[in-house]
Amino acid sequence: RLRIGGRSCKAPSARYEKSKTSGSGGSMFSEKSENSESEDRQYFSNLQTKNFESIFQRLDINSDGQVSADELRKALKNMDIRVDKRVAELMVAEFSEPFKEYIDMDSFLVGVTSLVKEGILDAAEYGIELAETITLKFNRNIFMEIFDKFDKDQSGSISRSEFIELTKELGQDMTDAEVDEFIQEADCDGDGDIDKEEFLAYFQSRQ
Repeated sequence: RLRIGGRSCKAPSARYEKSKTSGSGGSMFSEKSENSESEDRQYFSNLQTKNFESIFQRLDINSDGQVSADELRKALKNMDIRVDKRVAELMVAEFSEPFKEYIDMDSFLVGVTSLVKEGILDAAEYGIELAETITLKFNRNIFMEIFDKFDKDQSGSISRSEFIELTKELGQDMTDAEVDEFIQEADCDGDGDIDKEEFLAYFQSRQ
């Protein structure tokens, strides 16, 4: 752990590192078999399955068996986990069945099982810790999309000039002092550029 500019620079755990290769290019149901729900229930112990079901019930605020993006945001907020609208919509799209705008119990279990099999999620996690891990995975995908927009030359890092160029395109005129402050705080290794892990750590520390 490094501390630069009064901020603690901590790289995400290896679990989230694996999520970079999994991406969010399609729903977890793209190769779903007819018996996937029963197979997924058998993949875990009864205690683990009950844990996942209890998390779903906490997300399902109105107890109608369906969790929409708005409902998901409210439920996570109740757990002191704050996500923006885009992340909530991404989570619902990833966990829901095709052409459905909500998560049900079976689709939630399929999604969780997929994350466990990919090594992103630890099946031993419970309660809020489990919800935090799932949310971090999707937050990472959003931040990586933003990073790629800044990294115009696809070098794997954001230079000072790239940062200034995109902020101007977005209509966010920053002073030289503000740019320098961002670079100083985000650039944990002091090389003058912001790599992906530094970019992710910077914004996650501000959530």
